[in-house]
Amino acid sequence: MNTEPGHDSSPIRRNLRLSTRDGSWYCVMWSLGESNIQAFGTALGLSAPVVGLLDTVPRVCGSLLQLVSPRAVVKLGSLRRWIVTTAVVQALVFLPLALAALIGGIAAPFIFILAAIYWGAAWACANTWTTFISIVVPRRVRASFFSLRNRWLNLVIVAATLVGGWILAGAKSADGHRGELLAFAALFMVACFSRLLSALYLHRHTERVSIPPGNREVPLRELIGRYRHGAGGRLLSYRIGVEFAIQTSTPFIVPFFLTERGLSNNYTLFGVLVASQILAKAAVLPLWGRIAHIHGPRALLRIGGFALVPLPLLWLVDSSIGYMILVQVVSGMLLGAYELASFLLVFDTVPEHERTSVMSRFNVAQFTATLIGSLIGGALLGLSSGFALVFIASALFRLLTLILLARIPQQVGTGNIPDSVGDELPPLASSLEQAVIPIHDQRSDRSST
Repeated sequence: MNTEPGHDSSPIRRNLRLSTRDGSWYCVMWSLGESNIQAFGTALGLSAPVVGLLDTVPRVCGSLLQLVSPRAVVKLGSLRRWIVTTAVVQALVFLPLALAALIGGIAAPFIFILAAIYWGAAWACANTWTTFISIVVPRRVRASFFSLRNRWLNLVIVAATLVGGWILAGAKSADGHRGELLAFAALFMVACFSRLLSALYLHRHTERVSIPPGNREVPLRELIGRYRHGAGGRLLSYRIGVEFAIQTSTPFIVPFFLTERGLSNNYTLFGVLVASQILAKAAVLPLWGRIAHIHGPRALLRIGGFALVPLPLLWLVDSSIGYMILVQVVSGMLLGAYELASFLLVFDTVPEHERTSVMSRFNVAQFTATLIGSLIGGALLGLSSGFALVFIASALFRLLTLILLARIPQQVGTGNIPDSVGDELPPLASSLEQAVIPIHDQRSDRSST
């Protein structure tokens, strides 16, 4: 598939091809590997609260490990070298997971440690990559390139997710629990190989500038002072509040599907549920982009913020497959509004030369909030006989975040956002994982206060 907009520089064309190949293999890794870690924990017999924490505790540990990124980049003298190194570490984590699947088990602390190493490498790579890619891809071609690239990557994610679910379902049907574990081993091996291919394509990029001019690590005290009272600080406070509220329930969705709804016996439908949310979000993003263009990103954030409140309660209404797919589609659409608005309002305030440092620290605060939320959700799940209390609590916490939402001023004026911006949001930019790429014409040199 050709994802190259018209331009006349051969090194740039080569980098765009390599970026698309890197992203494609990364998405295969995500679909077959990362997204199946919780499901693997369920297959090993871990309880629902433990499986839920498997999604948050390692992320917090990983967010602490990523703080070495700014200094590591300076030490290596290259953004690309650090990105490739961390991508390889990510890939290698899947080898012991595959071995655990082959031998039929692994102690719970070890799977948490492996997941923490994975997330440490993932975030160290992601935050540096966003700076790197904004240098590699010139501003004049970013919008058209990332629009086409993201559409292609969405197709790769959906296809790989469905194939992964089909493989797990077929293996379990043919050979029971043993076949299920062998299938996880195979998927993790493919995920490892895919991430290594992704790292190879990252390595082959032509790096025009090894480190951005003026690259600096923002001291924590300066960062807190800059955001304490300004518009940026209010927005980040709201985002942290939303992550806390969402993660009271979201980490437990996978065990809810697999145990409460019985999809551990039908991984094909589990794959359909995962893919339907991603596909729905991608389909509706152009509409959200149009709304952001006409009414401004703050209006879009309010749509997403209000709509997120009742979402967990929808799981209490019906247990049919059709209804669950419908809820996934609705949640994907509404999450897209929140994610796109956050994308526009947050990252336009982070200067390129400080981006790796600022986002590393922000992720630590964000993931600390998610850990607290998941611990509360896990405790509620342990106290009750089902998931209802967890979903109700999450809805109540989300309702409280509207107080913080009301305090956010308009940062980007209406009409300053192109109506095609919805196509630019990266396909895996969830509420916890946003890319920091200044794609549209709005400059990122404004004051963040």
